[in-house]
Amino acid sequence: MKKRIVVATLALALLLPAGPALAQTGFYLGAFGGGQYLEDSSLRSTQGDRRLVVEFDWGGHAGLALGYRTGNYFSKHDNITGRLELEVAARQNNVDMVEQGEGFRSAGGEMKVTSLMGNTWIDIRTDSIFVPFFGGGLGVARLVFDNPSFRDDSDTRFAYQIGGGVGLPLGERLSFDLGYRYFATLDATFTDVEGVRNEMDYATHNITFGLRLNF
Repeated sequence: MKKRIVVATLALALLLPAGPALAQTGFYLGAFGGGQYLEDSSLRSTQGDRRLVVEFDWGGHAGLALGYRTGNYFSKHDNITGRLELEVAARQNNVDMVEQGEGFRSAGGEMKVTSLMGNTWIDIRTDSIFVPFFGGGLGVARLVFDNPSFRDDSDTRFAYQIGGGVGLPLGERLSFDLGYRYFATLDATFTDVEGVRNEMDYATHNITFGLRLNF
C-alpha cells in the first residue's frame, strides 16, 4: 500500500503543469515537533513462549534538521525539486497498560527513543501557494525502555521512516510544514531482572509541525 501511494503521488507530480521554480540550491535549518502515537508493542521472550502486549499513552516528538536543497532531480520538470537532510530527533511515550493472557493491568515506565536519520524529500510546486512533499529516511535509533522490571533496558537498532505533507512559504527564506511520518525500528532486545532476553517491536505515527529557514 505504501509503495502504491508513493508511485501514485510521483505520477501525479509528473502530470502537474510546471510552475515557478522552487529555490534551486542551498542549505537550510529545520525544527519540528508534534504529537505521536506509539502502536501497542509485543514483548516476546527469546527463551520461551511468554508474551506481553504493552500499551502506551500518546506522546510527543521533536527534532532538528540540517538540509541541502539539491534543485531538480528525478524529473525534468521545474516544479519538482529535492532535498537531502540530516536529522536528529527524540520521542517519548509513557506506559499505560500491560496485557498478559486475557487480563490487563496498569503499569509504569516509559519508552524513550533518540534517532539520527538521513532523509530525502521531494517538493512539488503547484498552481497554489502550497507545496506538497513526500519522502523518507534511514538511520539508527537508541531505544530506552525505562521500567523497573528490566536491568538492561536499552538497545540501538536500525530505523526507517516514510511520510509526506504540505509546505507553506512564509517569505523568501522561511516556510511552515505540516506533515505525517511513520517511524519504526527493527525489534529491540531488553533483558529483565531475571536475566531473560526479550524482543520488542517499535512503530509510531507522528503528526509533525515544522519550520525551515533557507540560506
